[in-house]
Amino acid sequence: MPLTPDQQAEIDSLRSQPQDTLRTVAPGMEKHLYTAHPVLDHGFVRVVDYMGDDAAICQAARVSYGKGTKSVSNDEGLIRYLMRHWHSTPFEMCEVKLHVKLPVFVARQWIRHRTANVNEYSARYSILDREFYIPAPDALAAQSTTNNQGRGAALEGEEADRVLRILQDDAMRCYDNYEAMISDEGQQGLARELARMNLPANIYTQWYWKVDLHNLLHFLRLRADTHAQYEIRVYADAICKITADWVPAAYKAFEDYRMGGATLSVEASQVHSKQRGFKLTGQLGDVMKESAEIAYSYVASHLRDYGLSEERLDEAFLHLHVPEGATPKDGPSAGITMASALLSLLLKKRLPRKVAMTGELTLTGQVLAVGGIREKIIAARRVGIREVILPDACQRDFDELPGYLKDGLTVHFAKQYDDVFQILWGK
Repeated sequence: MPLTPDQQAEIDSLRSQPQDTLRTVAPGMEKHLYTAHPVLDHGFVRVVDYMGDDAAICQAARVSYGKGTKSVSNDEGLIRYLMRHWHSTPFEMCEVKLHVKLPVFVARQWIRHRTANVNEYSARYSILDREFYIPAPDALAAQSTTNNQGRGAALEGEEADRVLRILQDDAMRCYDNYEAMISDEGQQGLARELARMNLPANIYTQWYWKVDLHNLLHFLRLRADTHAQYEIRVYADAICKITADWVPAAYKAFEDYRMGGATLSVEASQVHSKQRGFKLTGQLGDVMKESAEIAYSYVASHLRDYGLSEERLDEAFLHLHVPEGATPKDGPSAGITMASALLSLLLKKRLPRKVAMTGELTLTGQVLAVGGIREKIIAARRVGIREVILPDACQRDFDELPGYLKDGLTVHFAKQYDDVFQILWGK
């Protein structure tokens, strides 16, 4: 159970006795006070106390910078300015105290963020509960073959059953021995501070964690990232929702300037019809240049599939450009976008609506997975795009995003470029 009966009784008592106050109150945060938000199988996050709101950030900035902020006409604009230019002190004026229940191995990752005040449940004085984190089947994954720090595909069948059985049996056996060692029924027993060393790292602990907003956002930028370990990322996602209600202007600026990626447009033009050719501009890195060449080769070898004559490119010199030429760009993610830009030009068909897309394209038309799905979704939302095309292999990455990022989006998943073409222009 996430909360003990005593903890629930304390929470119920506190929530039933609201207090009048002259201090700043953030209405969005008030609804989270003392409410335990479940995380994983036995964990939770709950707000115990907080200080400050969006207005407190602006108040501190205006005291500090005085006339330097007079060009900013409103609080939200000022907060966005501060976030965009990586100011820190004004955000340190807001603080939050969280009560978190989490597996020990997650706590060991969490505590690396040292700019916070922490008080943890002491197994020297108290006996830990028999509660362990056992991964859900879809989180029980093999080691990644490409990333020494990450996981790969989910285990299945007998192998999944075997691993789950080991995790469960080991946890229970270790706890049985822990209880036996500290037993005081007719035996001296081992000191609790020594007996605890026999417990596995998936046992749950609890702590109070107090942090200012500046350092909290740094924590969220790293731990809510799609590359973070799932077990700590779900805690970060829960805290993201709380923070968005607490300081909505600051959190929106944080998403825009610290968490999100950038949207890139791709332009295609036929320069002349004297000879076949292909030109790239936009300060592209080697991988992105290769993606463009693959997109051109794929389109050139599949002209008939898309209703074009095989001679269409014989006397067509095409120019593909990625704007904002002063900004270096690289990576394979724009492959399907480049192919779509070329086909749009050759077919003389505009995109029927605003669509964002990402995916690596192969010469055979496969759409391969790319990273940074969270950042790309945030970037699309920032510019008002509500329809996206993602590689089919990224479906799990999308499913794991918090609901507030997925709400209102129309999402298509593509295995082959033919899927992309059908989404854009139909058969």
